Amino acid sequence: MKNQSAEALWKEFVAKYPAYRTARPKRIFHFYDTEEAANSAVDRLGQGTKRAYSQALLKLQLEKEEYPHIGSIAIATDWEGHAQYVLQTTSMKFLPLFSIHEEHARLEGEGDKSLKHWRKTQWQIWARQLAKHGRIPKVPMMVVFERFEKLYPH
Repeated sequence: MKNQSAEALWKEFVAKYPAYRTARPKRIFHFYDTEEAANSAVDRLGQGTKRAYSQALLKLQLEKEEYPHIGSIAIATDWEGHAQYVLQTTSMKFLPLFSIHEEHARLEGEGDKSLKHWRKTQWQIWARQLAKHGRIPKVPMMVVFERFEKLYPH
């Protein structure tokens, strides 16, 4: 790991849960594309209200990022890259944007947790992310919807 705070958090986690000592985090990341959104997501993780994350499949493909896999482990950081939590993916689905429903929005824990708020916020994020590649989000686009469990710290 190149991130020293992630390495320190991982060592703490493995010391407390030695069954994971042969595992390695698949990714070290911050949520979203702005400091405010990334740090807010980490706060919601701590509060237990953020239990899912949606990404535009096209963004992952264009940036050659690995998809989350069930059972994979990640370290979530704040915007500055300071490790905050060890997460494990518990489910992952590819869904067309139009099929996202209230439960998905509630699990992401943003704003008032409504589908209306989620759609507005996600559309803005995806528009910024895809614009870097000369693309725009579209209603039939595919979304990678990941649910996760916060393993450490609790």
